[in-house]
Amino acid sequence: MSVRVATALVDTDFEHRLVQRLAKVDAGAFVVRRCLDLIELRSVAAAHLADVVVVDPNLRGFDRDVVSQLHTLGVRVVGVLVSRPGEPAASSHVAFGLGMDAVVAADPDEACRALRGGVTSPPALRATQEDVPEGQLIAVWGPLGSPGRTTVATALAGEFCRAQTQTLLADADSYGASMAQQLGLLDDASGLAAACRLASAGRFGDEELGRCSVPVPGGLRVLTGIARPERWDELRPASLEAVWAACRRGQAVTIVDIGFCVEHDELAWADGGQPQRNQASVVTLRTADVVVAVADPTPVGLVRFIRDLPRVRSLAPTAQIHVVVNRAAKRDEAPVRDLMATQLGLAAMKFLPTDAAVVDAWRAGHMLSERRRRTAMQKALSDLVEEIVGELVGVAPSKVSRRSA
Repeated sequence: MSVRVATALVDTDFEHRLVQRLAKVDAGAFVVRRCLDLIELRSVAAAHLADVVVVDPNLRGFDRDVVSQLHTLGVRVVGVLVSRPGEPAASSHVAFGLGMDAVVAADPDEACRALRGGVTSPPALRATQEDVPEGQLIAVWGPLGSPGRTTVATALAGEFCRAQTQTLLADADSYGASMAQQLGLLDDASGLAAACRLASAGRFGDEELGRCSVPVPGGLRVLTGIARPERWDELRPASLEAVWAACRRGQAVTIVDIGFCVEHDELAWADGGQPQRNQASVVTLRTADVVVAVADPTPVGLVRFIRDLPRVRSLAPTAQIHVVVNRAAKRDEAPVRDLMATQLGLAAMKFLPTDAAVVDAWRAGHMLSERRRRTAMQKALSDLVEEIVGELVGVAPSKVSRRSA
């Protein structure tokens, strides 16, 4: 069966030679459309007229999210490294950073082989991907109503650092990012948004992660969130997936504070062309190894938690779910346990006591782990860290680190 090919190449001379080569009987592929721009290319893919697209990675507007949309439509993407006058060709590492299936030089014969072949990548890139062990990603979620999600995420990151585990903390709350303010950091430039822009261009790796993240006392690094909710579209799904993949390669543990709302339009998601308001939270949950779900013990808080947790579970079906009830008094524990068991079938959960030290740390722009005296909340979270690490890797927290924090 012949492969249907659409091209979008700025180098018209190479495109002409490729079309001629494919016109031969033994090529096993034929060109259905020579697209002038990205809009036409996406239209051809959306109409299911092509099986493979051959594209210049430097094509205007072409980025990682476009590649993801093409993949969603069942179209393979082959990049051709051609150079234009006054502009160098994209590197193969950048092209594969965009998520392409294959990258070839400006050689019609090589391009023809790639159209029928599988994934090809440079040996150096394959070695890098295979040699680096993946870290774990923990999503911290809580329903509407300020249950203390950001406080728990920050304190949890501090406990991992205290256990000598290399940790990165990221703020992916697209409704009300507040981690920068809590830690006394500048919020005029979002580290996570900058990371997504680089990932969208296929240029995000360990070095870029170091530049985008901010160090704080205790060995923790932080990717700050977007300062204004209207900037939510900067956290694009495919780019965010690439950022989390890089975080896994560079960190033993990545803790992500996500927004309360995880509703999404499944049809628009499948189409790949429509941006989703809650895409940052949804992508993070689908990627997470562990979800720490934070509940508020008040009647309103518990109703919201019970209503929304099943949706979180459906987005992260393979992740370990740890329920944390924040600001809980002793008298609240028994009735909350009974309610969670009856409504959600939960048998185990952590109760974090009301802790005045949390307020003091907030006011000073510090982490709880910076305090000399251990607090009740820290002790409870330390137990949670041991549970999470035991489930993920089966060893003590001190053994998780690839580098001492």
